Amino acid sequence: MSQIKTESLFFPGKVILFGEHSILYGSHGLSVPVSSGIYLKSKSSTTFKVFLNGKSIESNADIRNAITILETHGCRPAEIEIISHIPPGAGLGFSAALSAGFASMCLKKNPEISELNGLSFEFEKIFHGRPSGLDNATVVYNSGIIYTSTPHELCVAGDLKKISANFYLFDFRLPPNLALAVSFSGNTSLTKEMIEKVRKHPPDKLSLFTKKINALMENFLVFYQSLDFINMGKCLTDAHYELAATGISTPHLDLLVDSALNAGALGAKLTGKGGGGCVVALIPEKNLTDLGISWGKAGAVLVSPLKHSP
Repeated sequence: MSQIKTESLFFPGKVILFGEHSILYGSHGLSVPVSSGIYLKSKSSTTFKVFLNGKSIESNADIRNAITILETHGCRPAEIEIISHIPPGAGLGFSAALSAGFASMCLKKNPEISELNGLSFEFEKIFHGRPSGLDNATVVYNSGIIYTSTPHELCVAGDLKKISANFYLFDFRLPPNLALAVSFSGNTSLTKEMIEKVRKHPPDKLSLFTKKINALMENFLVFYQSLDFINMGKCLTDAHYELAATGISTPHLDLLVDSALNAGALGAKLTGKGGGGCVVALIPEKNLTDLGISWGKAGAVLVSPLKHSP
């Protein structure tokens, strides 16, 4: 049996800008990593023990299944401590970061990143049932990721670097005077339930939904190349309305989007599976204080301004 690594591991969270749910029906997708994430530490033990921010969670069914995979890969029992700076179940990639951490524990030191991504995807199946692979790729590569089966339709400067079927690295950066900010509504939902909720729509509605998200992401990338941040923001807001039409938004999330726009955001949308979770806003740095106040009054917490400039 292999000994689980004892060094501290860090994996970031992520924010989906385009592709929630629609990616499962063939749309493009775009996700970017965030500065916050999770840390994992481990030490030898007689049995597997898993703690999240000090609370024992190994009795959770998904965690038990993850432990089974660790055992299958010959990992010796360990006490695993997870310190998370992103709220679980909020659509910020907690399960993807955790999956990457578990996968790293199974592999030799400094594994091939493609191998780490592949095993992370296997762990993600435990938590999501039918994941797209976008979340774990964003977390493992710590890079913007584009998912598309038709890269020639996207306006992107230079060649996209392909990392696996339909997945490409995308170096997403914002100027110093802009940021992506995220608020947590305080409510969570189960990814599997949200996926099934969307799946119940008639095929023609899902097809139209997918086409609209495709068009919005394609336009977003055109505006990104031309530094048209105002219209980039509008694309994000329009994406929220399309997601809301599928029934995965909530009155609280809609309120947070409106609050962000009223505080000076160029655009805002729910991010992740919906049914609760988070809202992401593209906003000038000068408006961040007003945004935090506005979201606070609306009953949410500013997770942090999540900048993507180097």
